[in-house]
Amino acid sequence: EEHLRKLEAETEAGMFVSNFAADFRAFVEGYDADMRSLRLAREEKSRAEQEKARILRQAVRALQSAGFPAEVIAQKMGCPQEEIEAILSAYP
Repeated sequence: EEHLRKLEAETEAGMFVSNFAADFRAFVEGYDADMRSLRLAREEKSRAEQEKARILRQAVRALQSAGFPAEVIAQKMGCPQEEIEAILSAYP
């Protein structure tokens, strides 16, 4: 009977370890998937921000080419004049 109890205890411990390992593996896989999703979302957001900045630069340059001064462009676009001047000087 003592041998049977020892065997049951070892079996329970083995099942506990096995279950813990399976749960931990699932946690790690979920964590990896979450990190991949987060990275992809950040990359997508970065691309969208870059596209918005590109469109803003094009609009500012087009307005400047049409003869509008930086002050008027800033007022019409709702941006600080310094930002418009920075765009014009950085992207001639």
